[in-house]
Amino acid sequence: MLYYFINLCPLTRGTTVTAFAAFIGMLAAIGLEIAKPLRQGHLLDMEAWLAVSSEGFKAAMRKLLQFQRLSAPLSSMPLVKDTLPSLRHSIEILNLGSDYCLN
Repeated sequence: MLYYFINLCPLTRGTTVTAFAAFIGMLAAIGLEIAKPLRQGHLLDMEAWLAVSSEGFKAAMRKLLQFQRLSAPLSSMPLVKDTLPSLRHSIEILNLGSDYCLN
């Protein structure tokens, strides 16, 4: 699904990030998370664009991504509406630097 999102919806450079965020959400919904982050400088959109088919992209992603069971059950995680109660809070979180997102 990530392959098709990247190839069929190239709206902006942020499209890939949006697709990856949706992918992480889908993984969480089935009880999985990415075991370790992608290597720095690796571009998922380039992988998708240069892959001959979705199967080629899937093979490349299997080499890059390793999955594990969620470290905490999804039901124990806070709800977005409780964490970001207003539009202002949502916009503020988008302005945070990547330093805040590291483990």
